[in-house]
Amino acid sequence: MFQSIQELPSLIRTILPDEAQEVYRAAFNRTWEKLAAGADDNLLGMTVKSHSAARLAVQYEFTRDDDGNWRRDPVGDEMNRQGRIEDDTTGCDG
Repeated sequence: MFQSIQELPSLIRTILPDEAQEVYRAAFNRTWEKLAAGADDNLLGMTVKSHSAARLAVQYEFTRDDDGNWRRDPVGDEMNRQGRIEDDTTGCDG
């Protein structure tokens, strides 16, 4: 699990803005916790599934513009305004 965005893989930190990194971190951690609670002891599988869920969470809330920069979608902005984006609530069940 990642305690901060500084612990994310360098590629993620390089390509995603801070907001998207937070979404990635929260989705990864939530998925990891769910898999661990289910007594999944396959660490590689847990890691792959958690990264996949995190990537999907970012893609749900952000899009890449023509220049390759990630921008929050209007739905992501609305979710943020309504307070639905929290550390343990990413909209991704893993």
